[in-house]
Amino acid sequence: MTTVSLATGRAESTVWGYLQDFIAERAPADLGAWLDPRAQAAIESALATHGGGFLRPVFEALGGSVTYEEIRAVAAWKGGGGGVADS
Repeated sequence: MTTVSLATGRAESTVWGYLQDFIAERAPADLGAWLDPRAQAAIESALATHGGGFLRPVFEALGGSVTYEEIRAVAAWKGGGGGVADS
């Protein structure tokens, strides 16, 4: 995302937001172009266990090994990215 951020002149958080919108609207077959498959699988598992209403339990369950942006991207892909909160 850093490369896209620099190329577009947008903040990295903005680029992640655009990606999350794209994922929610277009439902790509997989997220491999943007996320490590192991991280994606771990996030999916944590979302299944902790739900997607709040991101902090997912973040903490994964020991901070992924970013909130990555969690939001997977949640959007799974169909639950519209109303998730950080805590």
